[in-house]
Amino acid sequence: GHQVLNDLSVEDNLKVAGCHLTRAELRSALDVALDTFPELRDRLRVRSGDLSGGQQQMVALAQAIIGKPRYLL
Repeated sequence: GHQVLNDLSVEDNLKVAGCHLTRAELRSALDVALDTFPELRDRLRVRSGDLSGGQQQMVALAQAIIGKPRYLL
């Protein structure tokens, strides 16, 4: 699977990925992730389980970006 929480919206999936961040850090990380995947900006309120496989993959990668990894392979 794409490791997204199907019953949550795209926005909620991204917020969960940044639960360890402060509000300001989360806002900044969300902006970076959504700038990387602008298609997700239009789908923030859509349930992740209703997205196509490619869109779910974008959510999964955006979650990783929000986690502020040192490296992403």
